[in-house]
Amino acid sequence: MSNQDYLKVAIKAAKEAAPIFKKYFGKAGKTTAKNGDPRDLVTKADLQIERLIRKTILKTFPKSKIIGEEYSQSKLVPNDIVWLVDPIDGTTNFIQGLSNCAISIALWQGQQPLLGLVYNPLTGQLFSAQKGKGAELNGKKIKVSQTKKIDSAFGGFGWGRDIAWGVKNFPKLLPKLRKIRTLGSTAMELCKVAEGMYDFQIQGRIKIWDFAAAAIILTESGGKITDFKGQSATLTTTQILASNGKIHKQLLKIVK
Repeated sequence: MSNQDYLKVAIKAAKEAAPIFKKYFGKAGKTTAKNGDPRDLVTKADLQIERLIRKTILKTFPKSKIIGEEYSQSKLVPNDIVWLVDPIDGTTNFIQGLSNCAISIALWQGQQPLLGLVYNPLTGQLFSAQKGKGAELNGKKIKVSQTKKIDSAFGGFGWGRDIAWGVKNFPKLLPKLRKIRTLGSTAMELCKVAEGMYDFQIQGRIKIWDFAAAAIILTESGGKITDFKGQSATLTTTQILASNGKIHKQLLKIVK
């Protein structure tokens, strides 16, 4: 089975989930706080979308291992091929009716992504990439920006579930960069780096499903994604620095 075959099924699953996404957008109803954290919410839409995506994948690839944000996770062994699913990246935006949110589906083997898609049913944006094939937005190739100095850089910042880290690092970045935005969806913001709208995205304390798909979209568009020590992002990475590659080392000197 080729990566293209896997990607077709991922796209099918995401598009089948689009009506649920649209139905509950801005009117998600009852929400549940994970582990009692009011900043980490789950909705009925999250659960329904992930169930549908799992069903679609397993219908074609019944032996698939799947790690999803909302349901039980497959146990991994080295070099496993595994699907990573985030039914709604940017759940708070989704609940509030802000359109910066998306469905994220990736396929990784071991510590390396094979393919990924990030789909926003509200705007129709579908970012996708396969290993060695480049990255696309709605079928058209995309590339990162050419910005070479951080004082000219425009991009995103998020603290995830680590407010103390955000309070520590945001003041250090603010005077050194041209502009910073905090839009609340790691997947969508990494895709903004991939298409050259952003020059960077810095994110504290996240989970693999938050960036699994966007990571390959970014790297296949010519960008770079690492942890704060400059090591490649893996399944266990919890903090990421993504950039067009040209300003990466400059940013690593600031963020801790």
